[in-house]
Parts: sequence; structure tokens; C-alpha cells
Amino acid sequence: MSQHGRGAVATAAQRAQVRQLIAEGRSIRQTAAEVFGDARYRGRVERIIRSPIHPSSPTVSDAEVSELTTTELIRLFFEQRLAWLATRETPPSGNEIHQLLKAQLMLHHREALERSIAATRFRDRTS
Repeated sequence: MSQHGRGAVATAAQRAQVRQLIAEGRSIRQTAAEVFGDARYRGRVERIIRSPIHPSSPTVSDAEVSELTTTELIRLFFEQRLAWLATRETPPSGNEIHQLLKAQLMLHHREALERSIAATRFRDRTS
């Protein structure tokens, strides 16, 4: 399969179920039949158990999102994107890495600006 092939077909719930059944001692073919409906999907099961397990991406509730500043929201989306890329079976492309670096630099600049504004306001209040 090429680097730009189709993404994972199995859902996160199916991947979790595959890992659980394998941990319980089921065979690869039994697991494929139970999760995907046919033992012929054993290759899919093999790819799932070979792939590393990564921590889930950071999540927040709707109420918490409404309280975030724009920069904090961008930071959250950036971290979620990194977590998603870490769980993907294919490595990120050069363009994806380039875009992530640009986003990280933009975040760095926004956060520095906000710190500078906060320091200036603090200095003005204390003088």
C-alpha cells in the first residue's frame, strides 16, 4: 500500500474491542470474525494489534470551550491534531509537518504577545 493510501477502516471502538479480545486470548481469526463479521479480515486485526497504542487526544466539554480564549482554543485544536497524527497508521506527510510547524510558530507568537500585553497591564496598574 502506498504512503497516501486509504486510512484506517476500523473505528476506535472496533480497535479497542480487537485489543480486548486478543488480550483475553482469542485467536486472530476468531477476533476478526467476531468484530468484523468474517475471519478473512484477519489482516485488519493483525494491523491493529501491531499498531502502537497512543493516549487519547485532549478533550473538553462545550462549557469549557466557551470559556477558552482564542489562543487557548487554537492550542487545544493543535494538540488534538498532534494526538490524531500520533494515532494514525501512516506517518504525516511533509506538507502536514510544515503546516504543523507554521501553526506552532503562530501559537508561540500569539502566546508571547498575550504575555507581553498582560505584563504591560500589570505594570500600568502598579505604577
